[in-house]
This record gives sequence, C-alpha cells and structure tokens, in this order.
Amino acid sequence: ESAATLAIAAARQALDRSGLAPADIACCVCATLSAPDATPSVACQVQAALGLPENRPALDINAACSGFLYGMAVARGMLTTLGGQYALVIGCEALSRLMDPTDRSTCVLFGDGAGAAIFRLADTPFALTLGARG
Repeated sequence: ESAATLAIAAARQALDRSGLAPADIACCVCATLSAPDATPSVACQVQAALGLPENRPALDINAACSGFLYGMAVARGMLTTLGGQYALVIGCEALSRLMDPTDRSTCVLFGDGAGAAIFRLADTPFALTLGARG
C-alpha cells in the first residue's frame, strides 16, 4: 500500500466515526514524507476519495516525526483565518519500501501506517510549542 491509500482508509474511518458529512470539513492537512508522487498531494487524493469540497484547502506537510503536531497547528490556523469548524488532520507513512530490511539499525524504527483525526475549532485557549533541531 502507498501513503495515499493508507491515508484514505484512516481518513474515511475518522469521518465515518465523527458522524459529520464531507461538506463539514473545512480543510484537510496530511503530514507525510513518503508521498507516492510529487503531485497530486496525498491530501488532495484524500479530498477526492472522500468527496470533500473542492473549494476548501487540502495540503501536505513534511515535518518527519512531528508532522502530525505541525498539521494540528496548520489546521487551527486555517480554521481561524479562513473560517470553518472542522479540520481533518492525517499522519501517514509508507516507509517500508525505502528501508533495507537487513539493516536492523533503521528497519525496526520505520514502517507503514496512518492515523487521522477530525478537530473542531474551540473557543478555549490553544497552546502548542513547536521547534526543530536538525
């Protein structure tokens, strides 16, 4: 499976469990460093597969292990500035195809998987500290 197929499955499950309609999603942010193609983005593939509105933002971000946290911050910023109540945030990777299965120093750390959550913009204070060391 690719990062896109994993992301679509996770996003579909999150949307189904939320009870929301695709039209309720104001933006889709996908954190991945293993997108199968340069374009379309994984987020745009999710948008199309789930029938999310085409007049709403959908984008990928690459921030490695902290990508989902950055995705939350980006989604909150979009909801705050562009309007909307709900954001779909996805973290997905398909790294097994890039790893050497005989190199135990890396192959045990990286794999394939996806998770998705739908966040609602709230009036309560939001605090998230982000940084980078690399």
